[in-house]
Amino acid sequence: DKNHILVTNDIDSIIINGLDLKNKLIKLGVKIIEQPFGKFDPKNYSKIFRNAFYKFEVINIMSELQNPSILLDVDCIWTKRDEDLFEVLMCGNNLLLQDTYQNSLRPDKKNHDLNMKDMSELYKTIPINSFKSEHAIRYGGELIGGSSEQLKIIANKLLLTIDYCKEQYDLGNEIQFNNGFSIFSGMEFISSYIYNSLPDVNIYDTFGKFSKRLWTNIQPNNVKEKDIELTIWHLPAEKD
Repeated sequence: DKNHILVTNDIDSIIINGLDLKNKLIKLGVKIIEQPFGKFDPKNYSKIFRNAFYKFEVINIMSELQNPSILLDVDCIWTKRDEDLFEVLMCGNNLLLQDTYQNSLRPDKKNHDLNMKDMSELYKTIPINSFKSEHAIRYGGELIGGSSEQLKIIANKLLLTIDYCKEQYDLGNEIQFNNGFSIFSGMEFISSYIYNSLPDVNIYDTFGKFSKRLWTNIQPNNVKEKDIELTIWHLPAEKD
């Protein structure tokens, strides 16, 4: 059985052009879970992209589900039924993530003035997990999929890491990258620390196989004709 679940902290009706979107989704078979933004909320420790940390609340909910599940960000579109993707997910051995920048072979390349080496140097100072990687992969927040057991471990580690970073901030030891970004400047900085520290987990990179970040502007534009075959389109420019 495959189900669609929408998780939100908005308890009010959402009416657009007279259409109640929540009721429409329910009639289409979508289960709606109302979850407050609680223990994973970085609050004022995060100066930008605080709302993105809500995904950690969703991961925690996913960890309580009976079957493996996959979380898509709000700017992702699931384009078609894909049995190959379901097989990768349902086997229970894979943790599905997207290596958005594909810098594994170029660890010195900077994105937003930050590269894999910079991230690794900071992660080695956080004692919550055993981080030993020389080059930390910066996994995007676009998606995560896995078994409930895997997601429970991740949710617990996320909470421990957030609490530790808050404690350090209160002590005057704000955890920052060498470009000045705080560890709270984006949820993917904390989640990538966890993902790069997981022992005995097979991370399955969906990039190019099932998913891709597609820039659909005139510039930049990285859309290729073959992208129509991808199951998951990540469309950041379409949020504007």
